[in-house]
Amino acid sequence: MGLTRRTRIQNALVTLANSTDFHPVQYADDGTASTLDSTTVRPGIAIANEITARYERDKRDGRSLTRTKTSWVFQLIMRFECEVSLEEFEESLQDNPPVVQDDDGKQIALLEILGMDVIHPVQQNAENGTEAKINFEAFTGRG
Repeated sequence: MGLTRRTRIQNALVTLANSTDFHPVQYADDGTASTLDSTTVRPGIAIANEITARYERDKRDGRSLTRTKTSWVFQLIMRFECEVSLEEFEESLQDNPPVVQDDDGKQIALLEILGMDVIHPVQQNAENGTEAKINFEAFTGRG
């Protein structure tokens, strides 16, 4: 069974999520929030897949109708069992975009964060946790 660029990108995003420590958020009786710096959690669920691809006519082919992929977007979904702070994770993605490599260590994609939608649970005594949907654009050097 082989790995395509798509499956390597998906696997890299899931591995990234599952190998990152997140700090839970707790609330005092007066409603003020703080992170538990001495405690870390990992996502209970981490899944990734491609969500959009855009193409345009390849200008190098003159009158040909050849298309080139100009944008390839993947989404990482993480679900936690408690409310967590995502700030450190976001900053690490901005400062050091994930790089996906093939088996020989050659870079096949650079993943830049595009945006994130987050749902946090109701404060205090929540029955569920944070859910984050993070979109990445994959730059593959092709096209």
